Amino acid sequence: MKEQWRIIFRRIAVGLVVFAASLLPWKEWMLSVKFVDRNVDFAWVLLSFIVPYIIRTIAMGLIAYALFFAMKVVVLPQRLIEREMFGVRKRKLLKNLFYTLTFFLPLVFPVASGHRVGELAAGLSSVSYIGFLALPLYPFAYMDAALFLEALLVAFFLAHLLKIASVRLAEIRPIVKKTVFEEGKDVEFEMEVSSPLPLLPYPILPFKTRSSKEPGFLKRKYRIKVKDRFPTGYYRFDVLPFTVASFPFYFSKVFRTSSAPIELTILPRIKQKNAVYAKNPYWVRETGDLIKKMSGSSMEFAGIKEYAIGDPTSRIWWKSLAKGGKLMSKDFYSPAEDRWILVVDLTEPGMREEEEKAVLAFARAFVEIFTRKDVEVSIHLLSSSYAFIDYSTNKRELLSFLVRHWAEFRHLSEAGAREVLKDAVGREVEEIIRRSKRSGLSLSGFLFYSGLIKKPRRVFQWGRKGAFESSLRQMLGNISKTGKAVVVTPGMDEGMVREIKKVLGVKKCPITFASFEQECEAERDEVVA
Repeated sequence: MKEQWRIIFRRIAVGLVVFAASLLPWKEWMLSVKFVDRNVDFAWVLLSFIVPYIIRTIAMGLIAYALFFAMKVVVLPQRLIEREMFGVRKRKLLKNLFYTLTFFLPLVFPVASGHRVGELAAGLSSVSYIGFLALPLYPFAYMDAALFLEALLVAFFLAHLLKIASVRLAEIRPIVKKTVFEEGKDVEFEMEVSSPLPLLPYPILPFKTRSSKEPGFLKRKYRIKVKDRFPTGYYRFDVLPFTVASFPFYFSKVFRTSSAPIELTILPRIKQKNAVYAKNPYWVRETGDLIKKMSGSSMEFAGIKEYAIGDPTSRIWWKSLAKGGKLMSKDFYSPAEDRWILVVDLTEPGMREEEEKAVLAFARAFVEIFTRKDVEVSIHLLSSSYAFIDYSTNKRELLSFLVRHWAEFRHLSEAGAREVLKDAVGREVEEIIRRSKRSGLSLSGFLFYSGLIKKPRRVFQWGRKGAFESSLRQMLGNISKTGKAVVVTPGMDEGMVREIKKVLGVKKCPITFASFEQECEAERDEVVA
């Protein structure tokens, strides 16, 4: 909570400085300046009287904002404060009131100016270069100018409401044939946005890229085709924002969910390393027991292999010999040697950049080494937005998980993310929650990757203890198999280490800690045994 109070005191300090500046003799300084033009000089005199009050109002506004924010931090629960700080859409009372007045006041209190539109058109046509702008006004020459402007204002406001209704009824259908791409290769996908009403605005994509669009009649349908190269990262945009803008000053932002999840993962290139592998993993046992398909004595059946000298006679498959084939034997997996658990600690809010790079390099190298040897790996990210992937030997899937979750928010709670999503999509938030759970993505991560929140606001840096304990409890419920565990962390205290050992001890998992408390080479891609 220190960051919030730092912002409050900073606002108060700036407000006091501005208030002190308002006490300076601005009026005397400005009145000492004279202008030749009387009109300009009169406006300058009026400004010289107003400036001190403007500066004083700004100062009092800053101080009042800081005090009001301090009251919220003390009184309101954290999720409501997060909703305000990370809010996607803010319902402004003055904006809604202005929209209402622009529609109803001209109807209740019509104004007659006594000037015809024809007279205005004639005056405009006499001006060179822009006289052609008067042509659309001639059909309305019989109307009163003020009534014409009122009708025009109401007409554009009705068109603005029609655009909003068109977005509300729009349907977004993604056409994504492939979701995982390699860095440096073209990314291709299509998206169809249609609505039963006309004047549908063009959606805003969460990334800058070249895209071709095919609008339908009266802008009721868009066929968006994207083909470009994206930087490494994870892109998810189940919710698309629409900016509704109408002449002369109507602006609104509406969010709409897609009919199906839309996600793209751009994997980084990993350097190929020269490695020497055993030709027959059943004969040679490598240091560290990293090979998954190792002959053992468990009850898990591995398959049939050719008989080798030293195999027990009880495992000989006599049926193959009876059929006149080669002498074969049954093989079983060795227990506790076929899977590893990688636990990455991201609960430290003050993690340095070099530490984060070192942890990421270690995780990538870990996945690279073990997936080459067909070893099952399970990844657990400990953070306030807990992330977990089940056991897999697919390198692309594991790396996609790391890319997807590494840059997500670590300072936005689950309850706060739910409130922010409610502001954006309303009742459809439950559908987004279901999609996120199916894909193993937290709500805070979804907000970041969907582009609804552009930059993480590190105003709320929750304590490490709470994030660590909550994610550890979830990890305890998700570990369904035993295996060797490696805990990668920038540094833990003794109490956190004991908690890790207690949780993994319940699952009977041997533990190894890899800590980056000291300065280390972040660019190293090798894991030293």
